[in-house]
Amino acid sequence: MTVLTGLLDVEHLTYSWGKSSDVGRESTLRKVSFGLLAGEIKAILGPNGSGKSTLLRLMSGLIPLSPTRCKGRVRSRGRDLLTLPSQSRASVISYLGSDFNSEFPLTVETAVALGGLFTSQSPSGRLETVQAALERCLCQDLRHQDLRSLSGGQRQLAGLARAMVQSPEILLLDESLSKMDLDHQHRISQVLREWVRDKNSAVLWVSHDLHLAAQVADSALWLRAGEKIGDGRIFEMLAPAMLKQVYPHAGGLN
Repeated sequence: MTVLTGLLDVEHLTYSWGKSSDVGRESTLRKVSFGLLAGEIKAILGPNGSGKSTLLRLMSGLIPLSPTRCKGRVRSRGRDLLTLPSQSRASVISYLGSDFNSEFPLTVETAVALGGLFTSQSPSGRLETVQAALERCLCQDLRHQDLRSLSGGQRQLAGLARAMVQSPEILLLDESLSKMDLDHQHRISQVLREWVRDKNSAVLWVSHDLHLAAQVADSALWLRAGEKIGDGRIFEMLAPAMLKQVYPHAGGLN
């Protein structure tokens, strides 16, 4: 059984587009706080425009930080993730969006291997890690194909393999299972569960699929208009009262 220990602490995270002097500047995130345990899969849920993707992109470093735009702290075992250099952050966090593609020819195997660039493994060790990730993510048979030739769901499998090759402590997934068929979604949900258990790591996963979230996640963070409106065990967060609060016009969810 995995021992759950604190891995991530987000405290009063606020992010606004534009400069502090801009008239009508909009806040994408407003004092969002939550924690993440090693061994935990947490779904980030909420309507469009809630700040879910912004949260993950801030943590991964994809959004440039500015003291006039970003306030609060994101810490992992004493490390301030918002100020860590890129290479150091890559050892803690790996980000995967909804698509994984290339503008030039790359085999799946080569694209996945790029995830190991910032690791300290030897070349032979990286090769073994790549092969293991391809097998784990059900894309070993695709390894010699051009990444651009794959379907959206197949590219997501390859992207997940690349993220795992990076060997992060925290995996950030932004709608990263959305293009897979039902069978692959189920199988990859088991892969994620095994991965957090074996690596004592954790997953933050943005999703609009509440049924899949109920199957995969241990807990959920609800965002609406940039604010946290709920954080707790997954079935508590998917209770009818919470769904009605978030989606008042979607009666069929109850």
